[in-house]
Amino acid sequence: MYQKSVSVSADVKDNNNELTVSVKDSGEGIHSDILPRLFTKFATKSDIGTGLGLYISKNIIEAHAGRM
Repeated sequence: MYQKSVSVSADVKDNNNELTVSVKDSGEGIHSDILPRLFTKFATKSDIGTGLGLYISKNIIEAHAGRM
């Protein structure tokens, strides 16, 4: 049986008031067909996902003057 994992890390850069959050998982990865539209609505090849997670996340972050 394959053990899945997720790791989250954060790096604070005080000199420019920046926080970088990184997420890494052991999933199968992102299909190459999706990459050009990764942060758009309904960008998925999954049978179980809607393809909204990265779109919503990006909009929340950008609404708070961040970038993704």
